[in-house]
Amino acid sequence: MYASRGLKPNETNYAPTKLECLAVIWAVKHFRPYLLGKKFMIITDHSALTGLLKTPNPTGIIARWIVTLSEYDFDIKYRPGRVNESADFLSRLGY
Repeated sequence: MYASRGLKPNETNYAPTKLECLAVIWAVKHFRPYLLGKKFMIITDHSALTGLLKTPNPTGIIARWIVTLSEYDFDIKYRPGRVNESADFLSRLGY
């Protein structure tokens, strides 16, 4: 399966880690019917994302995102981009 979306104007100013987390939130919500009640793995090439969701005292949007993700059964695994080239092929292709 494949899905994507563009950024909303207010999201263009997000820091890279926040953008990566936004992508996870959007994808999990988009594929909710397939993911809810099942164990799944999120594989990311952004190492900071693996710790972001374990922030001890989250506030604001991060806290809301953690609450959103709490209903899912998942693990996050870091995989360096150079090892995961096929996943990023289309996004890095020069058109």
